[in-house]
Formats: sequence, structure tokens, C-alpha cells
Amino acid sequence: MFYVNSSNIKNLPEGAVLNIFKKGSNLLLQDHFGSWEQELKGSWIQEGREITFKRFGRKVIFRQIDTWLQDFDITDYLQGCQSSYFIQVKGDIKSLPAAGWKLHISAKNLADYISLMEILLPWMKANNILFKVVRPSTWASFTEGVQAGKFITVYLNSAHQLMNIPSEIKSILMEENNITVPGELHLGGRIYARYGAFKGKTIPDQFGNPVADIRGIAHPAWIAPLSVEDVF
Repeated sequence: MFYVNSSNIKNLPEGAVLNIFKKGSNLLLQDHFGSWEQELKGSWIQEGREITFKRFGRKVIFRQIDTWLQDFDITDYLQGCQSSYFIQVKGDIKSLPAAGWKLHISAKNLADYISLMEILLPWMKANNILFKVVRPSTWASFTEGVQAGKFITVYLNSAHQLMNIPSEIKSILMEENNITVPGELHLGGRIYARYGAFKGKTIPDQFGNPVADIRGIAHPAWIAPLSVEDVF
């Protein structure tokens, strides 16, 4: 995968099939009609490959046909912390309260998850929402068990943080028949919610005293349940 300046392809339709060919000592990316070309650099790029592209936020990702977004594509785009299983958007985790609502956004399969990220991540990043995503390479670890379906985790500063979400993204989030997230409130479609610790392993009780954050329950007794109307 590689990035180029999106202004160089503004006249090309998204999804157009492009070819890599050699011209002198340079490798060039060109459309089938020869009306557009871009010089390429990178030792992995091979002459004769067919390439397509998709806009991802303000960047454009070119990839070999029939390949997915890779871990390093997302890491480069989000510019945040990473671990063996997750990539987090760059942001100040200290700005979050000690505890609050986490939204887990599920998907049907790997292809669906990739499409979901390409649509949702640019909007969340542009709106300074803190979130993390599962590395595509570790997808299989999140299809069953206690972590099932937790592909995108959104940390809400308040229950109403997503009120300005565009209707087209909202409709995608409300699509059904995804992998179920166990032990959480199902708000509808892809969205599940749990009240828990943002930092550490404790949450404040109704008196402000720290108590254990118990996994497997959607919210403690002193916290009112969240609804989809609260979120949207």
C-alpha cells in the first residue's frame, strides 16, 4: 500500500483500475487510457500489477486489487498508540473522565469491518473522538469469546457526543446481523455499550469511592442504562 497526494487524482473516479509500468528507469502508475500517470517509489512495487484506489479521509490509498487495508495503513493514518491487538487514534486519553460509556461497534465479517473503518474512521478522527480499532491481522481473535464483536471501541466524553453524526453513517451503524458483543447493552444495529473504567481497573461508585470495574455486566446499578436515543 502507498499514499499519494489526493490532488493528483481528483479527476479519476474512485475504484478505477490502474496499471504499473516501467518507463526508462522509473515506475509509473497510469490509467488504462494513458491520460493520467504518477511516478512511484518503493522497492516492493512490481511492474505489471493492477492497482485500484479508495479515498480514506484526506488521503488516498492505492492497493493491489483484491487486497485489504493492512495494519500499517491504519497505523499511519491514525498516528496513535498501538499494541498487539489494537491501534488507537492519536489523542489525549487524559482528557477522558475516570469512567464512562464505551461503545463497541461490531461487523459481519472481515470485508464488512474493512468497509466500516473506511467510512467511520475519517469522520471520528475529524471530530476528535477517541477510539481504537482491532488490527485487521488479528480479526479472528475477536469473532468469539468475551472479546467477540469489539472491533471498534469509542470512548464517549458524554452520552451525547455523537449527536452530529451524518445520517448516512448512522444508517450504516444501525445495520443488523453482526457478531454479537456479549455482556453489553445492544443499542441496535452494530452498536453495543458498556459503562466502565477508561483508566485503570476501578470506577467511582455513587458516593465517589473507587470500586472494581466488573467485566461482563453492561453497567453498575447506580448508572442508568444508555439508549440509542441518548447517543444519536
